[in-house]
Amino acid sequence: MTEHKRDKNSLIVAFGNLACHKGAFVPADQIAARLLGSNRWFSNRKPGITPLGAKVLFYQNGLGVVASGIVEQINLTTPAEVVGALGFPAAMLYVWRLRDISNMKPAISLRGLVQELRFITNKRHWGQSLRYTPRWIWDSDFDTIANATR
Repeated sequence: MTEHKRDKNSLIVAFGNLACHKGAFVPADQIAARLLGSNRWFSNRKPGITPLGAKVLFYQNGLGVVASGIVEQINLTTPAEVVGALGFPAAMLYVWRLRDISNMKPAISLRGLVQELRFITNKRHWGQSLRYTPRWIWDSDFDTIANATR
């Protein structure tokens, strides 16, 4: 596994309820339990640089950071793999294989950390910084979040 080196070496991924068919949805907490419980994550976006070895935070919309892990591998998914993991077809292009997953209970809210986090450039409308993910963040931001009092 080749580790990457750049100014921002960690990632944050935001997620919420996943809409499926006929108005139904899969609750975000079930998504996290299913995927992180099997050491993987699905994404329809690939970061610009392959993040092998990158630390990643998982932010559940409306709740906070619920887990962290390290990206071990990224592959294209197969429709059967997505259906097997989520229970229905979805347009997910990449599967991230993860290791060293740590669940954060209770979740870590970012609200009280906004002023300290460099990746949040608009401190008033900080949620916009989580709109397009996965997003590269500084290791210092990762550490600030991961070490926050829960």
